[in-house]
Amino acid sequence: MATTTVSKDGPVNLFRWEKAPEITFLLSFSVVVYLVINLLLGLVFNELGMMLFQKYNSWFSFGFWLLAVSHFLPYFLVSVPEVTSLITVNLFGGELKEYPTGIHFKYPWEQTKSGNYINLRIFAKEFEKGETYPALDGVMLHVVWSFQYRGMKGNIGKYIAVDKTVIDRGLHDIGSSFLAQIIANLTAETARKNIKRIEGCMKGHYEHELSLDLQMPATLPGGTEEEVRKKREKLVIKKIDEYLKSINALDKERREALERHEDPKLASYEEKYGIDLILVAISDVDYDPVFQQALSARETAKKIKETAKTLQEKGADGGKPITDAEAMEAALVVNKNTTKTIQHNVQEIRGEGMNAVANFLTSLFPKK
Repeated sequence: MATTTVSKDGPVNLFRWEKAPEITFLLSFSVVVYLVINLLLGLVFNELGMMLFQKYNSWFSFGFWLLAVSHFLPYFLVSVPEVTSLITVNLFGGELKEYPTGIHFKYPWEQTKSGNYINLRIFAKEFEKGETYPALDGVMLHVVWSFQYRGMKGNIGKYIAVDKTVIDRGLHDIGSSFLAQIIANLTAETARKNIKRIEGCMKGHYEHELSLDLQMPATLPGGTEEEVRKKREKLVIKKIDEYLKSINALDKERREALERHEDPKLASYEEKYGIDLILVAISDVDYDPVFQQALSARETAKKIKETAKTLQEKGADGGKPITDAEAMEAALVVNKNTTKTIQHNVQEIRGEGMNAVANFLTSLFPKK
């Protein structure tokens, strides 16, 4: 049988001697066809008394043999285009057999149809709208990430047995749960600064299914809540770095195995779905839109507060003091565009009107 062995970087072709049974069968079939043709022509020429034709019987037999073989040869050969694998079905036993790119000998009872040619181009799945995960400090982070995969040469039988939506959902659940675990142990700002670390951990988790233990002690020594959180984050980053070192060691072992032409260990989802994961990438980590609106509202509120303070100081310089309320009212008029923005943001966050704006400003800038 013409076979291949599974490799993360594509199939490792075995010795061409593997094709010997098919080639032997084709040669035997050709010899039998030639002998039958030669015998039949000899009988016909002898019966008709065509002595001249009997003299050149071998040449006539060879010519008819060429015509016969050219007719039957397509049943013994198959051509597989680039970036494609062919799955044939044994009409007697129902077994599936895979043929990679190239020209191959096969048995005539191996069925080939147009639908049996499997595309091995890379499929990409990107979560463009992103997904939201809570960080350690309670801030919601909006993460845009993606993965790419293709059917694994040498394991196409399993690949065609699974629907693409099932593969996408399975890969998504693996990555999403892992992202949630890491982000939940980091503050939003720390997570945004360590995108490459998180991405490297995700790749390692997919390829080697190595678990990341972020379990922390029940109590950590420290003073304020902020100090304890910083110590916790340092421990988490340290564990992540140790995890990445383990991943690099496993990657090195895999490369050495490939150099020795050994089959690498496949992840369970690769074995189950018959796929080869090409890439896992995090393209963006940002604050959730609602939180961004809150930050924007805080900045606009700060601007209004500064304007009110300036107006109050100028009013005092002019000899006519103005109250806090009058200064705030004047600041809102001066910054009417900004006021519309903050009102819009607060309405989206709290679902209230101008009263919410006043309450929001008061909460941000308490009177001393």
